[in-house]
Amino acid sequence: MALSLVVFPITLVQAQTSIWDGSVDGTWGDSENWSAGVPNGTSSIAEFSSTSPNTSVNLDTAVELQRLDFLSGASSYDLSGSALTLTAASGDTFIVNSSGAVQAISSNVTFNIYGAGTAINVGVDSGSTLTLSGLLATNGTTNGRSITFSGGGTVNIASGATFSSINALESASGTSLNFYATNSANINNFYASTGGRINLFANLNSSRGLIVEGDGAGIYLSQSDLTLSGSNPAIGVNMRGKTAGATVTLGSDFSGTGTANVYKNIFLNQASTAAENVTYRFYAATDNTLNLAGVISDSATSGTGTVVEISGGGTVLYSGSSANTSITPIVISSGVLQLGKSTGIDAIAGGSVTIQENGELLLVNGNQIADGVAIILEGGSFNVSSKTETVGSLSVTFGGSLSVEAGAGITFSSLSELSGILTIYGWSDASSIIFNDTSGWTESALANVIFDGYGQGAAIDGNELVYAIPEASSSALLLTAIAALIVFRMKRRK
Repeated sequence: MALSLVVFPITLVQAQTSIWDGSVDGTWGDSENWSAGVPNGTSSIAEFSSTSPNTSVNLDTAVELQRLDFLSGASSYDLSGSALTLTAASGDTFIVNSSGAVQAISSNVTFNIYGAGTAINVGVDSGSTLTLSGLLATNGTTNGRSITFSGGGTVNIASGATFSSINALESASGTSLNFYATNSANINNFYASTGGRINLFANLNSSRGLIVEGDGAGIYLSQSDLTLSGSNPAIGVNMRGKTAGATVTLGSDFSGTGTANVYKNIFLNQASTAAENVTYRFYAATDNTLNLAGVISDSATSGTGTVVEISGGGTVLYSGSSANTSITPIVISSGVLQLGKSTGIDAIAGGSVTIQENGELLLVNGNQIADGVAIILEGGSFNVSSKTETVGSLSVTFGGSLSVEAGAGITFSSLSELSGILTIYGWSDASSIIFNDTSGWTESALANVIFDGYGQGAAIDGNELVYAIPEASSSALLLTAIAALIVFRMKRRK
């Protein structure tokens, strides 16, 4: 007998399916509510597949299943009462919702893997919703096991949900995971993988890590005044492109006006090779502010074509007292990137900043940009406001604008290109635009500058770009002589 136990490993018995019809009442333990007796055991599959007169189902005793199925066309059910344990092999699907309806489970649920491995799969198809509001637990070790939600539907983790031994809650394959729970203790990580989206509606415990990996993955703060904090710098937001051309997103996306704060450090190219043409997107919806107050760094050197994109109709703010160290090029495709680190602390440590037509770069404090960073205007706006800044070269490829209020002092290393019209707003004797190398300011380039409120045309006074007073139209000899003696410019007077 002992030998037989060694030679023939224990396996689960052939699964048996019993279908709920709820013909008597809403009691799980009443056999007359099921097509083939009460499902309860590691080889049992409970199936909800049609309309029933009783959709509120009471688990009158603890239930263990291999799988729980809500099939196409099933009504919306609400399972409550005693605990539910789902026991299956690692990688199997523990719950399936293909109903096209909302299914709710308020009972405590334990996901129990009987074999080696850590993968727990829950499938929620497109158009279907699964709401979980009790204790979610795994039979994991200290680090727990991960629960992956996939299929393209929606999963709601309700505000009162609690957790035990979960390494990560993962959203994948077009699935939206809405997290409302006010206590995220005993979850180590939130993981948005390829095609997955996690919407956070509640603050997370400080030791929770966020992982955004693979094309189309995103984690969004979906409630105003949310704060993601953490005292451990290593437990931050890990952004991984992984494959060439991937786009991964960290954003704020909620209705109305407000600010979402991320005090965690953000690691680009974290735990991954430097794939090419990856987009690390920081997104703020219209009227939202996404405040990134931690340190943004490159865990590995970005691959060719990889960029940080600022997008959405709102504002992304780089703040805090510690310098960002990322040198991955920045593209502002829409919305505003505000630089509000402490004065003299680099918000942008290197690379370049490209500002497209619907984008704006705004200085909240001065000396935020490393001196060699190139500024490229592709129809967008660089708003220096009243601050002082020194940067690298200026390129204007599709036109653009530069705003300088009284007291502003912006110094460029050179002009690399000026195609289209450069419009300068707010300029006066009390502001200065300096170019250390003025060789790029040809006659045609100067003619493509418009000073708002003054007119078109510019001149170089030493190394300063100033407005040039147009030549007089009269051909009188006296005026011509006077005009020849005057330097046609408007000069700062100190």
